[in-house]
Amino acid sequence: MSNIVTEKKCNACGATKPLGDFYTSGRKKYAEQIAGYQSECKKCHNARKARDHKRTYTKEIGRYLNLRKNHGITPEEYDVIFKSQNGRCCICGNDLGTGKDPRVHVDHDHKSKKIRGLLCQSCNLVLGHAHDDKNILERAVKYLMKFQ
Repeated sequence: MSNIVTEKKCNACGATKPLGDFYTSGRKKYAEQIAGYQSECKKCHNARKARDHKRTYTKEIGRYLNLRKNHGITPEEYDVIFKSQNGRCCICGNDLGTGKDPRVHVDHDHKSKKIRGLLCQSCNLVLGHAHDDKNILERAVKYLMKFQ
């Protein structure tokens, strides 16, 4: 005779739910974990994670983590670059952080990872679509000059 467990009680909300409503646990199976499932249902787990995220993840922390992870600089180093450019895009000269898309892009050499400057969305896209190839950009300029 087999004792197959198909339900589990959530430690957070107290409801008994099917095992499919629980995430599996990566930990070893303990007596209190039925067949390697977490102790709280997915709904309670996700709600707790959202509360924890909201409580600990501020915009400033997000900015710090993004700059550190993606570019290896601190917000203070970013601010120095921004001020040295007088808050303007290195290519077009428009004010950064304004317009339809206020995002500012940290432009960097994809091979060396060295930061070149800060760009607006449009100028960042131009370089990206040209694959940072100066020959493509020079041909684009020659093309435009034909129609001047």
